[in-house]
Amino acid sequence: MMFPPPPPPRKSALGSFARTTFTTLAGLLVLASITLNIYLLLWLVASTSSGIDTTVIEDGRVSNTIAIIPVRGVILDGTVTTFANMIKQAEDNPDVQAIIIDMDTPGGSVTASDEIYHRIQLFKDRTHLPVIVSMRAMGTSGGYYIACGADYIFAQRSTMTGNIGVMMSRFNLSKFAQEHGIEDNSMHSTGADFKTAGSMWRPETPQEHAYLQDLIDNAFAQFKQVIKANRGATLDQSSSESVDAKLDRIANGKVYMATQALQLGLIDEIGYLDDALAHAKKQIGQAEPRIIRYDQPRGLLSSLNVQSLLGAPAAQGNVNIQIDHNLIEEITRPRLMYLWRAY
Repeated sequence: MMFPPPPPPRKSALGSFARTTFTTLAGLLVLASITLNIYLLLWLVASTSSGIDTTVIEDGRVSNTIAIIPVRGVILDGTVTTFANMIKQAEDNPDVQAIIIDMDTPGGSVTASDEIYHRIQLFKDRTHLPVIVSMRAMGTSGGYYIACGADYIFAQRSTMTGNIGVMMSRFNLSKFAQEHGIEDNSMHSTGADFKTAGSMWRPETPQEHAYLQDLIDNAFAQFKQVIKANRGATLDQSSSESVDAKLDRIANGKVYMATQALQLGLIDEIGYLDDALAHAKKQIGQAEPRIIRYDQPRGLLSSLNVQSLLGAPAAQGNVNIQIDHNLIEEITRPRLMYLWRAY
């Protein structure tokens, strides 16, 4: 007697749901992987690009071009790279007859400020073209250090400048460490007793304080030397004091408004970017030059969002705090700064 074959085993709803869930998750992971790789590739392209955007602000005679180079925000290593790329473009362009540095900065790293100042000096030595600074809201500390490399300095009526001095931000948590049983067991090579000077986890010795103070004072002396070399004549005009005495008096860390800066000889004229352009036109003897502006191209990543690319929903009612290790390192690392930080 023949019996019909048994029916196929019935799939459980639970097993079907599990397979569907697994397939969906696997697909999402593959999609996320592809998207992440595309994202990283775009980041690599954007981060390695050294191109500069050029915008024509005012059309005119091409052979008499004035180039505007912005210096904005805190002056750090990336500022140096961007500025170097822009000023090189101006240097390599035979049509450029003058540059204007459009400045709005509180200053920044001692080294970065000095590198930009040095690059301005090289530009002047190689091209013998006029360099003019136009300060907007701020041209303080490292910003003023950079401005000293120019031939002429404009500041708006509301500009804050000066702030001549050096700071080294530091934190000392030794009392907190003692209270909670934290010991600094950092080691250094025999004889190199200042290798760990400035540690936040133990009290500072008088010898370490004097050592760090000497570093700061050396950077301060360098700042004043740059001012004296470039602004000595204007500092000497309105006072019976010697240049050194006047510089010692005004290089006190104070911020000066434009009218005060003009009286002290720190700037040449109160005016706006338009006034700086008019001055540049006189310098090159051309009433209708072409005016261009260099800008760093906007990075591809600035228009991308990881969550939107990956399709991840925003968290509802949750606080998600991400701390970049670079930020922690930046906060805790002592370094010399030509920077105005009024807090």
